[in-house]
Amino acid sequence: EQLGKIARQHMRDDKEHKRLKESMKQSMKALRKAIMDPGSDEETIHELGKAHVKEFSAMVRHHVRERKAVHEVLTPEQLEQLQSMEMGHDDHDH
Repeated sequence: EQLGKIARQHMRDDKEHKRLKESMKQSMKALRKAIMDPGSDEETIHELGKAHVKEFSAMVRHHVRERKAVHEVLTPEQLEQLQSMEMGHDDHDH
C-alpha cells in the first residue's frame, strides 16, 4: 500500500517535474545567450538571471513537496532507514 501511494504521487508529480525542468533549461539557455551577446545590457542579463533563479526556486519547492509526501507515508523506522541511505548517498561523487 505504501509503495502504491508513493508511486501514484510520483506519477502525478512527473508532469510538473518535466515542465519545471524544461522551463529551467530554457531560462538558463536565455541567460547564457544574453551573457555571450556583446549587445546585451547588464539590466537584461540581471533580469534573465532573476528569472532563472525563480525557475530554480520553483523546482526546489517541487522537490520539497515530493519529499514531504513520501515522508508522510513512511513509518518512523522507514524514515530512519531512508535517512541513513540519504546520508550514505552524499559520499558518492556525481
